[in-house]
Amino acid sequence: MPKTLSFRRGLSSVLLWSIISAAFIGPGTVTTAAKAGASFQLHLLWALLFSTIATIILQEAAARITLASGKSLGTIVAEQYRNGYGRGLRWALFLAVAFGCAAYQAGNLLGAVSGLALILPVPTYTLLLGVGLVACLMLWQGSIRAISRLLALVVAFMGIAFLSIAILQKDYTLADVMLGALQPGIPEGGLLLVLGLVGTTIVPYNLFLASGISQEQEVEEMRWGISMAVAIGGLISMAILITGTQVSGVFSFETLSAAMEEKLGAGAPALFALGLFAAGISSAITAPLATAITAR
Repeated sequence: MPKTLSFRRGLSSVLLWSIISAAFIGPGTVTTAAKAGASFQLHLLWALLFSTIATIILQEAAARITLASGKSLGTIVAEQYRNGYGRGLRWALFLAVAFGCAAYQAGNLLGAVSGLALILPVPTYTLLLGVGLVACLMLWQGSIRAISRLLALVVAFMGIAFLSIAILQKDYTLADVMLGALQPGIPEGGLLLVLGLVGTTIVPYNLFLASGISQEQEVEEMRWGISMAVAIGGLISMAILITGTQVSGVFSFETLSAAMEEKLGAGAPALFALGLFAAGISSAITAPLATAITAR
């Protein structure tokens, strides 16, 4: 932690920026990372390390622009392109973000429902209504800081769930994990999964989200918060990939849950299910929030 930051301010900044971790660790990340682990074991861990570093750099740049100008990225684009073709560009940008978030949102809600469905014998439509209601109530808070603190708790729970599973597995040592993270290489048939891991971590609308929540911070405070929060998110994504190595054969949430029960005991499937739910509900909150900040 920088010497100019107190522990309280540093922790507060990490809690605030955990909203970015909550945004990029959604059901898509769980699916892609777990499938990468199931298909190629630890050979694609490096892609998550690269994506995490790139996310820190890009988010810091977006937040720094806001701190220097006092304006969000959406406002800067609106002021830069006021007339003519610029107006069309602004609308195109907004529609791209809005429809992109809508697509993410569908996956987020269904992912959260898939997690609950693994442990609750409840009809899917009932779970979907319940998850949607929870997301609405959390967004109803109105305060970005309040939402960030709620999401920090969700991210912490998600991290405990997936990191516990990764630590409990006995197939790989820490040396194996380090080798997978530091030795780049694309196995045959792995290119699409590499692109998926990069794409599900470096989420474009998060740049607008970052510019919308950084305006009241100092540069050092912002850099510390982004670096720590995104690094924690990257660590959770890596834990999900390690979790996926427990599957042999065709990947699905059900087969992964069954494999974990066989190898790690009866409690592992519940941890995975709750982690998947946490990933879905956290991203279900950040997607509409990012759209609102962009429109503003």
